[in-house]
Amino acid sequence: MLIKQITRDGGEQIYAIAQNASGSTLSVGTAVSWDWRNAASHGVAVNTPTASTITLFAGVVAHKAPSYADWPANSYGKVQIYGVHGSVAYSIANTSVSCAGDWLVPVADAASLVFVDISGKALSRYSQNLLVSRGAFLMTNDLSAKGWAQAFVRAM
Repeated sequence: MLIKQITRDGGEQIYAIAQNASGSTLSVGTAVSWDWRNAASHGVAVNTPTASTITLFAGVVAHKAPSYADWPANSYGKVQIYGVHGSVAYSIANTSVSCAGDWLVPVADAASLVFVDISGKALSRYSQNLLVSRGAFLMTNDLSAKGWAQAFVRAM
């Protein structure tokens, strides 16, 4: 893990080095999950979240070292697992809610983190802990239904 200390320019950020095992290019700011089934990756493979890997949310693609370009298939780069990320892919479909503090979580077969309204829902303690411990929360108000926005990532 790479841990960037708090400075005057920004808060603490934590990264992990990972390999793109998706078979296609991963864009900076998209959600990824650990791909534990990929034996050739030495345990560091990431992929777009699927139904079986949502709980293995790794974070969002930070950049491909040493540049800030998207990751080609099978390349290595940084996944941000904690801290403020300047451009996270999100989707707030079928809702008028889009304000700072809204919680975004990974969903199956989507590169964007999705808004989930858990207020008033009867969720099990496990589900509540999972939703609150993995994902990102928006730091921007008045957003469109889909796009890229600054968010605080938490995948620990």
